[in-house]
Amino acid sequence: INAEYMGQSEAIRDMSSFRDGTLTFFDRVFENQINKVIVETDRHYGAMCFREALQCCWFGFQNTRDEYRTFSGDAGMHRALVRRFVEVQALVLAPIAPHFAEFVWKEILEHDTTVHNAVWPEPTKPVDPILQLSADFLADTVHTFRVQIAKQAKKAAAKVTHGDIFVMTQYEPWQLLSIEAVRTETEANGGVVPTDIAKRLQGNAELKKDFKRVMGFVAILKERVTKFGPASFDPVPPIPERALLEEQAAYIAAQLGLAAVTIVDAADPAAPDRDRAKAKAEVGRPAAAFYTAA
Repeated sequence: INAEYMGQSEAIRDMSSFRDGTLTFFDRVFENQINKVIVETDRHYGAMCFREALQCCWFGFQNTRDEYRTFSGDAGMHRALVRRFVEVQALVLAPIAPHFAEFVWKEILEHDTTVHNAVWPEPTKPVDPILQLSADFLADTVHTFRVQIAKQAKKAAAKVTHGDIFVMTQYEPWQLLSIEAVRTETEANGGVVPTDIAKRLQGNAELKKDFKRVMGFVAILKERVTKFGPASFDPVPPIPERALLEEQAAYIAAQLGLAAVTIVDAADPAAPDRDRAKAKAEVGRPAAAFYTAA
């Protein structure tokens, strides 16, 4: 905790390394996570679940801040959001860490009154689960491609410099059939995806041809149903994948150590298909071909 004292104190008192202005994608994700911590910690306190509250507003919140710092990179974190994080954490920790919260509130944030007379923080806007899902999708995509490049580097003589990333913007027929099949079984099971969903789908003749791919997709779908409920069965993909990857193309290239990446619509028959990667793209799982530019 003493280390956190020092870290937060330095962050607030030396704001020169932070920036102002319009919120970026990663700023909006961090703001959304702050709002989520406020809502979830309040729920845990209301249920007298103090261990869960501490896990949410301290350990989980610290990880969230660290991830935001990493994602912000050379651009730096947003000044207002850094202060917002420190202030919210002091408020939500006050019931179980009163001395730490008071120190942060008065000595670091320089409020004149005690934290124990302050009101509970309000979210700046409703929690957006799709925004967090988009952030997870981006992180998973970068990780997958980083592993792919590392494997390719063991075989290639020259270091790759560029990449084509193929994205599917609509579900394929087998995915739509999977969604409908899981929806039917879930509704028949009281709104919960059956634990034996794989066994139940084995007898579905329409899914038999693509069953291996179906199982991977159903695992993702099952997780989404747990988080988002019936909205997960929408035939329109929840994440605007192509728009997101195009917006974050420079970030992706930097994270992968490439000069540039190009985002390609995998459904476009006229699009170039380097290394036959186009056919491997699925909603939620972009495919990529990495190469050395001449």
